[in-house]
Amino acid sequence: SMASPHVGGAATLLCAMCPAVCRNVDLMQELLQKSAKPLFPSKGSRLCGGDTYSSYPNSHFGYGRINVYEAISMCRDVN
Repeated sequence: SMASPHVGGAATLLCAMCPAVCRNVDLMQELLQKSAKPLFPSKGSRLCGGDTYSSYPNSHFGYGRINVYEAISMCRDVN
């Protein structure tokens, strides 16, 4: 999956801009998940794992599109 390098890059940027999350994996995961733009499969797509077209997270896109800017903003608001 090409999600891994994107998440790794996002985590690196988040850590550089908000050092408080560098060793707090749970907070980093929460920030990345909550700041992601939800995406949903199009109608007619094959679904799996009990997903519906409105399931979130889902097996097509997970939590959605990463929004690093929003994650950094959220982190700065917390700290």
